[in-house]
Amino acid sequence: MKNANLWTWKDSEVEVELDRLGVKLEGPYDRKKAIDAIKLAQAAGPLKDTKTYIEALQEKEPKMEVRKVIFHSISEQDMPYVFVGHNGKAYYMKKEIEIDVPVYILNSCIRDAVEDRLFPETQMDGSIEWKSRRVQRFPFSYVD
Repeated sequence: MKNANLWTWKDSEVEVELDRLGVKLEGPYDRKKAIDAIKLAQAAGPLKDTKTYIEALQEKEPKMEVRKVIFHSISEQDMPYVFVGHNGKAYYMKKEIEIDVPVYILNSCIRDAVEDRLFPETQMDGSIEWKSRRVQRFPFSYVD
């Protein structure tokens, strides 16, 4: 919030920023003194005993769980990889080799991807009838 125009903030936002920076004002609340104190505290930089915002986020960020899987090809015309886009991240995962895949990608995208395929079924009289079956779009197996 260094580059924000402090004069456009509400008094409650100014007070929250004062608390966040650890600045205590003497006497009754004065908006001009409060904004000057915030500017001085921001210019001085973070205190040595406090963590930066990014450090605090990195501590809270959970470790990404991964599983080893192998994606299988269904036919000769299949692409040699599986493409998955999820929440702004793109993954190109090669088929037929052991790879690490985030668990949330397996749970939210890969297992839910199904398609209808036609399979021939021979009848007693020798005729062929086509049946539709729901199959996994990207078949895979767990390695671990």
